Amino acid sequence: MQPVSSLFPASYSDEALLRRLPGFTDHYATVNGVRLHYVEDGSGPVLVCLPGWPQTWYSYHPIAAGLARHYRVIIVDIRGMGSSEKPAAGYDKKTMAQDIYELLRHLGVTKASILGHDIGGMVASSFGFNYPQATHKLILADGAHPSEGLRQMPLLPAPGSFTDKMNGQQPYLW
Repeated sequence: MQPVSSLFPASYSDEALLRRLPGFTDHYATVNGVRLHYVEDGSGPVLVCLPGWPQTWYSYHPIAAGLARHYRVIIVDIRGMGSSEKPAAGYDKKTMAQDIYELLRHLGVTKASILGHDIGGMVASSFGFNYPQATHKLILADGAHPSEGLRQMPLLPAPGSFTDKMNGQQPYLW
């Protein structure tokens, strides 16, 4: 199989994209049995940003520089995405949250705010639930709150109920 990096022009490499985001630096760390790629810049309280699927660290580029004026921003390509390793297993959110926890320990960080978008939000939620002592704030974007109510929320309307107008009182995940 051809490496993902060879499928895209060099202008889309991490190095080329980092040139569009001055101050951010490129890093790798092997933690929890997986090699993670991340970029970072800034100083102050730590803010970890986790992208959605199928995005990479670069999805945060519109806000990264602004965040780095107030925080030490660490944007991680989560397991299986971007330039991080793509192992055959370990994609349950508890293992992926452990990846982030171990990365923070590797970096000497004891507490961080975690911002997750989409699938990154699921990893962020798992991080908050499993590592409350290491969680300062939890921020979820474009993802449902993982409460008991989510179990009762249908993905789609019941067969036969999808008409010209759906019931506006009923939430649907899609």
